[in-house]
Amino acid sequence: MRRHRVKFSRTVLGKTILWNIGNWVFGLAPLGLMILIKALSSSPAASSEVYHLMHDGLPLFVACAIMGSIVVDFSLSGEKFDGISNIFSVIMPCAVFGLLLLVYLLIIIKVLPEDYFSSHSWIYWLEISFSLLYCSLAKFAYYREKA
Repeated sequence: MRRHRVKFSRTVLGKTILWNIGNWVFGLAPLGLMILIKALSSSPAASSEVYHLMHDGLPLFVACAIMGSIVVDFSLSGEKFDGISNIFSVIMPCAVFGLLLLVYLLIIIKVLPEDYFSSHSWIYWLEISFSLLYCSLAKFAYYREKA
């Protein structure tokens, strides 16, 4: 029986990891393509495009889109969430997304400096970290329930 549990955990964890990798690869494909073009050529256009994709927050919006897909799945599942489950499944991701949109708006209207979307800012790492954690926990729970 013990052997079955170890295999079960690896399968669930493996599916969770592969789900995350697959979504991030597809979401960041435009950035990856431009990085490849930049590496293979000396084109200043490729360097400029990579800079703009990063500077405009592409990884942040990909993180939100991936997180949003799970929120939509939860909403369409028909399950009723209450208490801490509701906070975790819907309210927290929407709050993080709202924070991201607020920061983006404040950058656009020049209240905040543009480097708030750089990979050196706290909002960048908060968004990416929360998204990875949220998606991993949600998908792990989903795959565990389905196994």
